[in-house]
Parts: sequence; C-alpha cells; structure tokens
Amino acid sequence: MQSTSPHRLHRLIILAVILFFTASAIAITVLLLQAPVTPPPGVHPAPKTRGAYTIHLAQALAGIILTPLAGLLDRRSRLAIPPLPRSLFAIFLLCALGLGSAWSLCEVIAGWDKLLHASSAALLTLLGAGLLHSRLPNGKTDIGRTTTAGFCFAGTAGVFWEFFEFLVDSLLGLNSQRFRAPDGTALCGQAALLDTMGDLLTNTLGALGMALILTLLFRHDSRRIDSLLPGIRPARSSLS
Repeated sequence: MQSTSPHRLHRLIILAVILFFTASAIAITVLLLQAPVTPPPGVHPAPKTRGAYTIHLAQALAGIILTPLAGLLDRRSRLAIPPLPRSLFAIFLLCALGLGSAWSLCEVIAGWDKLLHASSAALLTLLGAGLLHSRLPNGKTDIGRTTTAGFCFAGTAGVFWEFFEFLVDSLLGLNSQRFRAPDGTALCGQAALLDTMGDLLTNTLGALGMALILTLLFRHDSRRIDSLLPGIRPARSSLS
C-alpha cells in the first residue's frame, strides 16, 4: 500500500497542473478577444496587444501538451521516469510556461527567470546522471562518473539554450537575452551580456547543487536513487 502513495500524489500534481494550464488558456482567450490589435497611442504603459496574448495562449496550450509528456515517454519508450522527477517536471512547466511566460511573472518578479534556470539545470542533472547510471552493470555504483555526467549534461543544455535564445532574438526581434532596456534602448558592453552570463551562472549553480545532493544520496541512502533518477530500460530480447 505504501508504494501507491507516491503514484497517487504524482497523479494529483499532474491533474492540477493540466487544470491550471486549461484555465489559463480560457482566461487568456478572453483577454485576447478584448485586447487591441495595436497599442493605442499616448497610453503608458501600453496594454498588451492581441499578438502578445496569442503568444501567451500558445504557451498555455503547450503546457497542456507537455505536462503528461514524461508519463507518456515512461509508458511508450525505453526511457524510465519515476513519479518524483515526473512531478518535478510538471511543477517546473507550471512555473516556467505557466506563471513565468503565459502570465508574465518573468517580467514582473526580479529573479524569477534565474530561479527557472537553476531549477531546469537541476532537473537536467537528474536526467544526465540517470542515463549514465542506468547503463552501469547491475549493482554497480560510480558516484563520480554519474554526478559528473549529470553536471556536464545540464551545463551543455544550458549553453545550447542560450544559442536558441540568441537565434530567436535575431530572427523574431525578441529580447530573450535582455540586450535591450525595457524602454527599447540597446545596451552596450557588459550591460548587454549581464543577463546571458547570469543565466549561465545560475544554470551552473543549479547543476552543481543537484550533483552534490546526488552525491550525498549515493553515499548515505543509495536505495532512494532509483526513485529519483530517470534511466533507460534494457532492450527486450527478440527471443523473449
């Protein structure tokens, strides 16, 4: 009976997050229909336009699709994802796509974006460490290699994310890397690099923090590792 409790809690978390994104999509649709097509002149701060709310609606809809994705991969692929990391992924989507993007908390609360970078790096560290750990022979544990693999995996993903933000800003004229001030003034020198370097730093700290947590778990309570780390299931034999 005890083993069903984490699964029940996980299902409640997934359901709550999906309901949040669904309610958000409905509310944003109402705001979209009431929003102006272009900002009215002489109004400061300018209200959001239909284009902005269209992006927010797409983010809410993406949350509905992505929230059950980890569970789908666990059931339909060789990737094994325990309930705990699946729940953490859903909560991260709520904070990132939902509160941070669809409801613009990244623009309102200082440090929200950095918190997301640190937490995403922690989750990626779990994934990278789990992928290596699952490939080790049964019963074998290599703390150093496993945590290092997770740390490097998260760090590499963080760098490629910054590449993506640079590409999006260049092609779509966005300001993901905060190289412009809120009033549109282009920043110069280190001021233009501050957001990107801060993202890379928090990404590194988040990955390092999770690597240290995994190290402590490996040394003091290794039985909990299997409930925390994703992994790859052995391939089925064609003779079975």
